[in-house]
Amino acid sequence: MARILEGTNQPEHYSIAGVEGAAYVLT
Repeated sequence: MARILEGTNQPEHYSIAGVEGAAYVLT
């Protein structure tokens, strides 16, 4: 969850950290 939260805090890396972070946690 930390990766997703960090991604949301940074718009630039949102799509990267958000998607990859979510996929990493879900899988």
